Amino acid sequence: RCGTLQSPAGGGEGGAFGWLESKAPFVNGYAKLLVMCAGIGSPGTLAAVFGGYLGNKNADPIFKEGSNYDNAFIRTAMDATLGKGYQRPFELATLRLTNMTTILNEWDSLAPADDAMLVQRGGSFVFENGREAFRHDDAGILGYCPVERLVEKALSAEPGAPPDPVRTIHAAAKDRSAFVDDVYASISALEKRKPARGETRVNGSDLNGKWRLVYTSGTKKVKANLNKAGFGGSYFPVPAIQSFDVSNERIRNGVYLGPIEFFFDGPFVWRENLSMLEFTFTKVSLKLGKLGPWSVDIDDGKWEEVKAAEQAASEGGGKIEKADAKKRAAKPGANPFFKFVFADDKCIAARGRGGGLALWAREGEPETDANA
Repeated sequence: RCGTLQSPAGGGEGGAFGWLESKAPFVNGYAKLLVMCAGIGSPGTLAAVFGGYLGNKNADPIFKEGSNYDNAFIRTAMDATLGKGYQRPFELATLRLTNMTTILNEWDSLAPADDAMLVQRGGSFVFENGREAFRHDDAGILGYCPVERLVEKALSAEPGAPPDPVRTIHAAAKDRSAFVDDVYASISALEKRKPARGETRVNGSDLNGKWRLVYTSGTKKVKANLNKAGFGGSYFPVPAIQSFDVSNERIRNGVYLGPIEFFFDGPFVWRENLSMLEFTFTKVSLKLGKLGPWSVDIDDGKWEEVKAAEQAASEGGGKIEKADAKKRAAKPGANPFFKFVFADDKCIAARGRGGGLALWAREGEPETDANA
């Protein structure tokens, strides 16, 4: 019922660099492999690489007693220095380095005779009565269908059934236990749902709070390369927080790595009828532990024109005259935005201006420069 495949990646016809075959036939598979290792034509590769170094609080440890790749010395050292019960920083990267060393020692036996095959990616199938019921095409070099997911699909009465959207994104927001393909499919399904007559898809008040970025699919261009099913994306590998202060109409977006805090603040406009939050950033700040923050004003002065035009458009019943440049600036989508498709007390989901999908988990009350 289960199977695997090889698909074009950087080399074969139809792959990300397939055009090289005719334009530059002298570029061999080894060169293409190096490019893919840098994440080019290999969506999700860099996120997977960084994840191996950063660890994962929601994943099981790699080195554990009784597993077929346990290393007692490394396990004992990590238990003593980094703790137990989760995938520690550098743990997955250490396993990958061990595997790479083994492969390189046996390279003459393992390497394909045709170096174009080096960039072929794999995939997994589940068949039902001879027909394809489930398919996963690996997007990047380090991407694959987890064994647990393949077994779950193979044993399911309906391998091709879509996931429950709300349950799936709740699981993703809670502990990242949902498979990324299902997260993408679920947010897409919620986006296609039409609200009842007279209702809005998301109320602005539902966004008020501090939210941790959990998942992103990348832009439409990246998403198109994820796999043939159109799904994919990845859990965001570093701590990133977004705050929406609805009462003060302020947004903060930042990355937080230990004592290092790097964040942007700015205003936003909430367009209720479109469930769209349109924003800009006017200040960037850096904080090192208890030192700082040090802030730099990056306001270009245009946002006040947008706000004035928005107010004028509201007073005019929503009509925006093409002849007025300031009113044109208030046209929905003229600035960066999130178009929200779901919001509750556990998570929020939206599509950004670049076409990518994102999911955030609730962390608490908003933190912006309005309440600093």
